[in-house]
Amino acid sequence: EGWRVPADRIAALRSLSRTEVAVMRFLGWGRANKDIASLLNIHENTVRTHLNNAIGKLDVDGSRGLACLAGLLFHPVE
Repeated sequence: EGWRVPADRIAALRSLSRTEVAVMRFLGWGRANKDIASLLNIHENTVRTHLNNAIGKLDVDGSRGLACLAGLLFHPVE
């Protein structure tokens, strides 16, 4: 109770690497891949790789589904 994430995604979220979570956090805050790469000091292609890995692990429907889930996780609630 109180979670903003669907219960069926919690176990999958725990399987993400620290970098995948960091990339998702910035994605949830609305950052572009280029910005995320700059903030994490990695290449933009590496950001795409982490996003694709997260899409596979979380079994979401592409980058839009991942962005929606990231928004649920990391966008502040007022």
